[in-house]
Amino acid sequence: MRRVLATLVALSLLMSMFTGVFAPVPEARAASPAAVNLGTAGNFVILAKSGISTTGTTHVTGDIGVSPITATGMTGFGLTMDSSNTFATSALVTGKAYAADYTPPTPANMSTAVSDMETAYTAAAGVTAPAPVVELGAGNIGGMTLAPGVYKWSTGVTIPTDVTLAGGANDVWIFQIAQTLDLSNGIHVNLSGGAQAANIFWQVAGQTTLGTTSVFNGNILDQTAIVLNTGATLNGRALAQTAVTLDASTVSASAAAPAPAPAPAPAPAPAPAPAPTPTPAPAPTPTPAPAPAPVPTPKPTPAPVPAPTNMVYHQTFFIGYPDGTFKPERNVSRAEVAAALTRALGLGWSNTKPSYPDVSATYWASGYIQIMKDEGIMLGDTSGTFRPDAPITRAEAVAALLRMLKVAPIQNLTASSFKDVPVTNWAAGYIEAMQKNGYIAGYPDGTYKPTVNILRSEFTAIADRTLGREIGNSSQVTGLSKDIRWPDVPASHWAYLYILEASTPHTVANAVKLNRTIVLKTKTIPLFSDGTSIVTIHKAGDVLTAIVPVDGLRPNGSVPAARKVTVVITNKLKP
Repeated sequence: MRRVLATLVALSLLMSMFTGVFAPVPEARAASPAAVNLGTAGNFVILAKSGISTTGTTHVTGDIGVSPITATGMTGFGLTMDSSNTFATSALVTGKAYAADYTPPTPANMSTAVSDMETAYTAAAGVTAPAPVVELGAGNIGGMTLAPGVYKWSTGVTIPTDVTLAGGANDVWIFQIAQTLDLSNGIHVNLSGGAQAANIFWQVAGQTTLGTTSVFNGNILDQTAIVLNTGATLNGRALAQTAVTLDASTVSASAAAPAPAPAPAPAPAPAPAPAPTPTPAPAPTPTPAPAPAPVPTPKPTPAPVPAPTNMVYHQTFFIGYPDGTFKPERNVSRAEVAAALTRALGLGWSNTKPSYPDVSATYWASGYIQIMKDEGIMLGDTSGTFRPDAPITRAEAVAALLRMLKVAPIQNLTASSFKDVPVTNWAAGYIEAMQKNGYIAGYPDGTYKPTVNILRSEFTAIADRTLGREIGNSSQVTGLSKDIRWPDVPASHWAYLYILEASTPHTVANAVKLNRTIVLKTKTIPLFSDGTSIVTIHKAGDVLTAIVPVDGLRPNGSVPAARKVTVVITNKLKP
């Protein structure tokens, strides 16, 4: 999968979020796909099957509609029925509202629009030309600049930092997402180079959630729900096969909408009332608004952020093997450590050209290795190579973890805590600093064995300690199930709790926030200890609401607000 990804993405991405610098999208790139035909669903800025609700001062520019649910499914709009009984109006909507129980021909039109919406969803999900870019960023596309094309994920997609879609006015983007889509609070999906929101299609199987005061561009074709949190702005369409929820939100469709191919069915007879009929059949464009009022801008003052809950989510970062085992006594390669630390920090995948001659762009961990290099956490050797498949030694492992913590090695040592680590050893200062900070203890015989290759169990224990992620012996662990326990790691194993922590997704109730953080180029990550809390192990597909530390601290230095998380358990050949 990574091999395909690296080759395709090289055509469209020159810099990732991990460098903090965006380069122009190269002109030599794959042709963009054809626009998705929305049919008569394109006549609506919001269309839903089970309801549209709003709280606060929402602004919608364009028509809204529900079917097969009746008008009672549109709540919070204060609808006023038109004399023709074919549509209603609202002070919050610069346009018209339609429902399945209004006077004909509205019911038939609504049924057609919903059918077209479902057809468009299926069509978007099935686009294969040009060939999709697969699993970009392992589902985290924050900070990236994306060229036109098709992007496909078997997981959910998160956007924790601003992302840019760069292309021309006629270019098209199609995003095929098998699970949820989450845009973090205050984050923007930006357009550049003349790109049009109307030519962007987000096909989402799970729920789409736009965070507070976020700004999103494109047409959302969602098989489930679409939620716009307080102050969120959508420039595009919200087309949901369940419900759309708004909260003081701003929604408008781009004026430069892609011309959908209208259904060739003959137009129904015009309604006798003098009011314009809402049937979209005679023309492919949406019913014009009564007045071309400008799109309202989002309120500049951010809505109050909900107080964080005491529930913290710790994601998996050191995974097992396809055969269901963890192999605790196996050695760990340098590439595997790069992958583990990148996952632990929520840094996704880098598409920057690899810096090391022995790491090709198609190597399974090239993106992880590049991130570690760019962050200064893992370095190559004096010859300029990385040696990705070489086992990592105990000295190399602690040096990488200390760099991650931004803790300086102890200089000018006159004595070492370990009898086999002379002060002249290149890693003596790193090992001593790790020991002084309580992250390592060495062996009972007073040695550290710096040149010995570290075991998976040992690396897991040290990584958990540095990340502040340790399940205590007095913790209450609940939710264990067969699919996320390792038959080769019994509860009696010395590293059982460390391995459980690192390899299984879980939440921690009343987690203790530590007084230290991990400072990276793009964010500062708060650390939460499992301590003696209730630790709940989750299984694939669980949806929960919790603080996600790897989102990074908010601009004011506070911890990130709780958000919805869909749990995924991953066992891959390369852990």
